[in-house]
Amino acid sequence: MRKILFLVPIAILLGFTLINTTQTNTTDGEKFKVKINDSTEITIVQAINSETKLPVYYYSKLYVPACNTGECKIIDITMYWDIYGNYFKYIVPKASPLTKADHKPFKKSDYSKLHIILTDTSSSLKTLKFNELTEKQAVKRFKTDGKTGASIKFIGELHIKGAVKTSHTLWHIANDEAHDKIAHATNKFFSDNKELPSLFKNEPKSSTDIIKVLVDVDRFNLTQTQYVIKNIEKYKVELKPIKSALKNSFKDGNADKAILFANFCLRNQYKSGKANKVVKSINYFE
Repeated sequence: MRKILFLVPIAILLGFTLINTTQTNTTDGEKFKVKINDSTEITIVQAINSETKLPVYYYSKLYVPACNTGECKIIDITMYWDIYGNYFKYIVPKASPLTKADHKPFKKSDYSKLHIILTDTSSSLKTLKFNELTEKQAVKRFKTDGKTGASIKFIGELHIKGAVKTSHTLWHIANDEAHDKIAHATNKFFSDNKELPSLFKNEPKSSTDIIKVLVDVDRFNLTQTQYVIKNIEKYKVELKPIKSALKNSFKDGNADKAILFANFCLRNQYKSGKANKVVKSINYFE
């Protein structure tokens, strides 16, 4: 788990209604390039809330190949990150679903699995090189999924049969250079806007302070939620109030807020049935 902390002010945000999908009341802010391999760059865009003028997430519309052989179908997907560079969620067009080996479409459960894989910052995909995704090179570490060895089955780890190359490509887009560049962009934003008042009357100094704030989770907007989650990590807040906040967000029907809390539990490998329920309820299509 990365320990990048931002000693910057966060504004007291005016409340606004969040719908069950990604916010549409945003404008594009800073844009920057991220290199995902030797020949391909993607553009990541900062989304600014139209009312508060503060960043709420980052996104990139991706159109990239799942492999470098020319045989794999192009991945058409929009990926989102939170304001601290953590993978947030993804959306794919209904007309262009994700596919596995032999161009078989993802099953409904595969989309949830992929989300969990992308939140796992300690995944084996982190150290596995793309050219190791063959039977000959990976046999010592992995079992193969088919007669051809075109995909790898991870031993003792969540995987999508027939889609390890897609998972590998998307995991590295979600978790490599993009994380640090987004973190830098957010840090710079708040450093350049020091006139913004603090979120709290008194900055939290302990886990007790954060627990008190979590009681009001139903009043948080998306930026406030992310700031509080960052402080949960900083002050190592106990799990019970986090699960309560997740439950309340899910109960309120606030999908994006619930996803943020669920992702926090998944990143930190906290067991939570509610987090798994949130992941299964996400609408992965646009």
